[in-house]
Amino acid sequence: MGSTLKSLIRSTRNQRELAKDGDFTLTTKLEEYFLWYSRNQPPRPDGESWETEKVWHPSSISRGMCPRAAQIQTVRKDLVEKRSPPDPGLLRIFMLGNAIHHLYQTNVLGPMGVLWGRWVNLEKIVISPDGRGRPTIDMEQSEVHEGFMPEPQVFMFDGLRKWMHVEFSVWSEEYNIGGHTDGILKIDEWPDAILEVKSANERSFNYRTEPMGYHISQANLYMECEKLEHALVLYVDKNRPMEKDFWITKDQQVLKPMLEACDKANKGIKREELTPMLTECKRSNSARCRKCPAAKACLAVGAGSVGWKKLEKL
Repeated sequence: MGSTLKSLIRSTRNQRELAKDGDFTLTTKLEEYFLWYSRNQPPRPDGESWETEKVWHPSSISRGMCPRAAQIQTVRKDLVEKRSPPDPGLLRIFMLGNAIHHLYQTNVLGPMGVLWGRWVNLEKIVISPDGRGRPTIDMEQSEVHEGFMPEPQVFMFDGLRKWMHVEFSVWSEEYNIGGHTDGILKIDEWPDAILEVKSANERSFNYRTEPMGYHISQANLYMECEKLEHALVLYVDKNRPMEKDFWITKDQQVLKPMLEACDKANKGIKREELTPMLTECKRSNSARCRKCPAAKACLAVGAGSVGWKKLEKL
């Protein structure tokens, strides 16, 4: 039984136990909606998806990219195990994180005049279906401004600002890295810096004395793509309206292993040669192997051009 169905059943049972005769509860309806939404998530607001462009995304690279798995997922995506939709509970966390991003980008940093990014005029926005028929912002037909937030004090109604921030793409052709950054900070005499907004629970926030390791790695990749030397990671407490931030300078020692992994993946695809399996994955019961969606195909083929040809025939 899937985790999402278990979550719905558990929520329904709990509410039935708590509800009295004649009471009505919204919680079960909310759980049903989150379950539906987890299986029908909309695309990015701008319709861009690096998943379909066959590039390496900073959020994946920063957590320990495997060149071999990346090659298999690119060449034979049909052999890669499909991930289950996120549990409704996890989906709530994602949605809250997105709301915090929107709050700070559109309603705080934009009006402050310090966030350089991409802005869409909500009065002149055009919605069109993407390649899968899902509604998304048509960036070519809508009025879009790149730079600081235009008319920061102009509202449409009920506190809704006229201009909304839409994260822009970053790209490294050399290493085939692509993704979306939260924006660029341009503040007076400061050097320009990549902005990374991260939400955290109260416990994590209180003990945070430095950025998380993979957040440092991710910020370094964005700096590499944008040819900038600095980044700022802004942590926002989800339980209380508090922030703390950390200034990061580009570190080649952090970048080197990640860029080497990307380079191996790219060269292997170009030469039609599979990268050798990681030592830690040679046991099918290893922690990394159990979590890898490409594990089944990976264990079935060798390396080099022979492994590539066998992979194509699977």
